[in-house]
Amino acid sequence: MPTPLYYSSLCGFSDLVEHLAIKHPQHVDAIGGWYEFPLVAALSGNHIKVAEILLNHGANVDIRGTGGGTPLHELIEDVRVVQFLLNNGADANCRRRDNLRTPLHLALPFEKGRGVARLGVARVLLQHGADANVKDNRGETPLHQLFVNYGSDDYFLDLARLLLEHGTDVNARNHNHMTPLHLAIISERYKCARILLEHGADASAQDFMGQTPLHLTFRSKRYPSNNEGDFLDLTRFLLEKGADVNRRNNDNKTPLHLAINSGMFKCVKVLLEHGADPGDILLSLLIDHGWFGDDDDLALARLLLEHGADANIRTTDESTLLHHVALYGYFELARVLLDYGANVNTVNKHGTTPLHEVSRGEHDVGAGRVGIVRLLLERGASVNASDKGHDTTLHLAAFWGRLEIAQVLLQCGANPNAKNKWGETPLHIMSRGKYDSQEHGVGIARLLLEHGTDVHAQDENHDTALHSAAYWGRLELAQVLLKCGATPNAKNKWGETPLHILSRGKYDSQEHGVGIARLLLEHGTDVHARDEDHDTALHLAAYWGRPEFAQVLLECGTSPNTKNKWGETPLHVLSRGEYKSQEHGVSIARLLLEHGTDVHTRDEDHGTTLHSAAFGGRLGLAQVLLQCGANPNAKNKWGETPLHLLSRGKYYPQEHGVGIARLLLERGADVNALDKDQFTPFYFASYFRRFDIAQLLFEYGLKDGEPSQGTKRKADDVTVGSRSEKTPKLHEDAPRAMGTRTPHQP
Repeated sequence: MPTPLYYSSLCGFSDLVEHLAIKHPQHVDAIGGWYEFPLVAALSGNHIKVAEILLNHGANVDIRGTGGGTPLHELIEDVRVVQFLLNNGADANCRRRDNLRTPLHLALPFEKGRGVARLGVARVLLQHGADANVKDNRGETPLHQLFVNYGSDDYFLDLARLLLEHGTDVNARNHNHMTPLHLAIISERYKCARILLEHGADASAQDFMGQTPLHLTFRSKRYPSNNEGDFLDLTRFLLEKGADVNRRNNDNKTPLHLAINSGMFKCVKVLLEHGADPGDILLSLLIDHGWFGDDDDLALARLLLEHGADANIRTTDESTLLHHVALYGYFELARVLLDYGANVNTVNKHGTTPLHEVSRGEHDVGAGRVGIVRLLLERGASVNASDKGHDTTLHLAAFWGRLEIAQVLLQCGANPNAKNKWGETPLHIMSRGKYDSQEHGVGIARLLLEHGTDVHAQDENHDTALHSAAYWGRLELAQVLLKCGATPNAKNKWGETPLHILSRGKYDSQEHGVGIARLLLEHGTDVHARDEDHDTALHLAAYWGRPEFAQVLLECGTSPNTKNKWGETPLHVLSRGEYKSQEHGVSIARLLLEHGTDVHTRDEDHGTTLHSAAFGGRLGLAQVLLQCGANPNAKNKWGETPLHLLSRGKYYPQEHGVGIARLLLERGADVNALDKDQFTPFYFASYFRRFDIAQLLFEYGLKDGEPSQGTKRKADDVTVGSRSEKTPKLHEDAPRAMGTRTPHQP
């Protein structure tokens, strides 16, 4: 709490201060109040006489407050007060306890308009022995501190000169390993930077990030060209003082990289004239920044190439500048690179040439892309060069839907029947290509056919382009292929026709799928054709849950009771199909039943469609089958009823299992039925932890769930019947699932 002596000192009442100091000497250095001590309170109001009285009565001139500073620290702004304290024995080098700063550190920061006063304070401190090289807790000397504050250039210059006159270390490092020169450049005190350099500052000193003063000169992004003068002068001066023009920072960047990033093209020229190595800069800028789209960037590219930039430098994947320029469609830069010796047929680690890159580029830059193709071909690019996947540029142009490029390539001799490592021609590739414009796809197909591509060509799986078009739902393309003589009944190595492929294809538009189906049927495709597993297209449409397609097939006379090699009808296949929409499954079931499919037909394991529906947890399908007379007590060759299979089935959610169990029991399913090994449904439900079903079986009159003594197999031997968990071979054989192999992309 402030004492009367404190308040008297603050108000400058010298007589009262004299009286109180004599009466209460213990209050002379008592702490309390805003200024904490009477001495500081008196000097804050310039009450010099009061301060003298306090000192005469034993006030400590170096007493420390709660912040760790002395009166000299707290009153550093007033040169008269500073002079008074120093004359009365204040320590010019005392440090604050919190940051270890001396009064000289604090004398240098100032606000605008206070420069003259602070200059005087600094001069007085130095005259009284202040150490110009003392460091604070951040390793900063007063010279460092000078460049992190406000003020006019003149005052900065005067203060810098003053410190240098008193022996400050011009190359001292702070905690970030920065010298005063680093900070002078960061704070844009370029005149001060020149003075530091004139006094021996190291022009190549690196900070903790590896930045030299030359790096920091260009640290900002894209300076306006009309403000480049100061930077240009400083750049020249740094180079005159020995700055290493090729020193790299921790990001492996030289000053030349940063000068280009900042748009300081005059400085770039100066750096190049002083030996800056432009080796990998073009590549770095193109990849990191996507430059070279305007005249300034092209001029810069020429400048760098003139000074030795490598036109054939490679990235980690061995791509050259020309690869990247082709990919992004920079026509003018491509011409510049070729003029300076870029190899037009160079390949990267994928085996792709620049011509491949321009053919596959995802970036649309208008006519530039076609222009680059013509330019590369004029400069000797091989039109039929293939990459490591044996894709030619025509393959890629077809895949990406580059109609104009494909036209140029074909005009220049590209082989329309070239095959890649999977045996695909460009016509195959475009069927599964990535392009939004169907017009482009059809246009490329017409171009290829006009130039003699074989519409009957088969890939390594013996798929034709029509197979591929059907799989990917390319309706317009299928029309073109059929008009040009494609065989609608051609079979691949699994015996599938395009109609089979369409049944399990990858396409979102059901209209396209149905359209292709009708198109194939109009051109004479065999609706009854079977693949190597004796599956018809209807089997596959059922398995994949395609009701619209199934309807077209049934309307065209396909038999709903045809069996495959496992004795399954389309209704069996539907029961274990791969489709997410249960509504689709139910719709197909109704269609099949309406067209006369036999609900009681059995497969090679004597399983009915109800067995399959129960095992797969197909609640909606089971309901339809039971409504149409399916026998809930039919047994397969192991003596299992649908209730047995349900109790050990593979399905989710569990509610479907309970629902099917209720349906079966309500329709008279025998809750105590025994299979050939004397197992009941309850036994399976308990063993496979289907407790909800077990509870329901118990409620419906379960007698004894234990197997008889004469069982031929143990509980651990209970497995799912081979038929019940069998999937059509075509779905197990990855190569057969057309489209699982993604197109090769460089």
